[in-house]
Amino acid sequence: MNKRIHCMALCIAVFLLLLIPKFANAQSPVRTIIGADRIETAILVSQEAYECADTVFLAPHTAFPDALAGISLAKKHEAPILLNPDPALPPEVLQEIGRRGAQKVLLLGGRFQPDVTETLLAQGLSVQTVSGSDRYETSRFVTSAAFSPEEITKAILVSGEDFADAVSGSALAYRENLPILLVNRADRGLAEIRATGAVFADLVAAVSLVKDGSGIRLLRGGLSELGTEQCITIVGGRIQNDLRRLAYPNVLWVNPHQDDETINGLTLIRDVQAGKNVYFMQVTKGDATSALARVNAKLKKNGYPIELNRNELSDARDREVLEAMTAIGMPAAHFIDLNYHQFEATPAQVEKATGRFVDEQALEGGLEIKTLAAPEAWEYSARRKDHRIVREGVRRFHRANPDVCCRYYLHHKEGMDYGKNLDCAVYHRLEPADPGEYAMWQRMYDAYEVWDPDNGRFAVGATSLGKNLQAYRENRVLYMTESPES
Repeated sequence: MNKRIHCMALCIAVFLLLLIPKFANAQSPVRTIIGADRIETAILVSQEAYECADTVFLAPHTAFPDALAGISLAKKHEAPILLNPDPALPPEVLQEIGRRGAQKVLLLGGRFQPDVTETLLAQGLSVQTVSGSDRYETSRFVTSAAFSPEEITKAILVSGEDFADAVSGSALAYRENLPILLVNRADRGLAEIRATGAVFADLVAAVSLVKDGSGIRLLRGGLSELGTEQCITIVGGRIQNDLRRLAYPNVLWVNPHQDDETINGLTLIRDVQAGKNVYFMQVTKGDATSALARVNAKLKKNGYPIELNRNELSDARDREVLEAMTAIGMPAAHFIDLNYHQFEATPAQVEKATGRFVDEQALEGGLEIKTLAAPEAWEYSARRKDHRIVREGVRRFHRANPDVCCRYYLHHKEGMDYGKNLDCAVYHRLEPADPGEYAMWQRMYDAYEVWDPDNGRFAVGATSLGKNLQAYRENRVLYMTESPES
């Protein structure tokens, strides 16, 4: 039992909907529906599956058995299942209910606070609860509401604890209009299974997408069982490397300038190591850095009769970032320098350059665009202008080209104030996966510490980072985080 739970917790990453011609002309045979969390993923699925619905189902975001049991009733009403966190109804969920034009909301299970019902009633909605004393009774009540006794000639029996098996059967239940009945067994290990619930929440929310005859598959990691000619929709955020590689064989990293954002890019290293076609677009020259005075002071102290200007310092920084990129296996020809002066680029220029790259490269397969920035990119400070314009420029491109996946990665220091616009829940620390990856990461740092003025190397990156460099090398200060796609 424990071995099985451990395997599920570590290996079940996503489910795949094998959609036939609907996305045949998309940029990639793989498309993703991934929200910032399970709540947003359910909303995105609802938007994909339904233009309108008289009825909407609402399930607690942690009570997956209740949501599973409600699938047959949702099928009867041709209605989406949305997820609700405790204790109140989020504005985005309420907005999606309104967008559907729903008149009625069915609450699956009894784990809703009175505030939820009151909010729905205040919107003029009819509210009904389908709930039993436990998940098993709830499944029976749902079946009674969805089917008359004479209609039930077949049913799907699933364990009330083995959510992975239950989700696999839910596609058949939805497509064939069959009731799902949960059956009991000992609850050993249930808490551990629930700990993986974010995945299963995505699965439950997305069952409505199978209405066109698609199927659901749970993968432990490999894609060998799937034909590459099939169109695939990935729902949920925990996706194995080979899925990412299939979905996005090409990656464009858009960076504000050189230095710490780049050398802390463990995700960048992993893209290269995964065999992806990686490009690196540097927006500004980074020529307004305060390191200029310190580098010139060091040159003078060591008896070098030269004084660098802004352009010469920028060229030296470019040599460092190029060495860092080639150290991890990225071709030097994939380095794209937009060459704007620091703090002088605009979001419109970033948007235009991104579009030009897409048009000129005409890359085969899917493209994923990623940015590296500081969390202050959300705040309007002059010091972080380059970070802000990179993020905003890519966001503009994404709004005009929603089929291109865009992600925003941040770095931040431990204990830093996240700011009101940042959701701490989406942050995760990236650690080197093994000694080989750690060594490759350190080689990137090495490129920024070369002091060889006779050959045009001035350790600009190390000078700019100062005492933080060693802490960065040890992964003690810098985090890499992923913000939601937007």
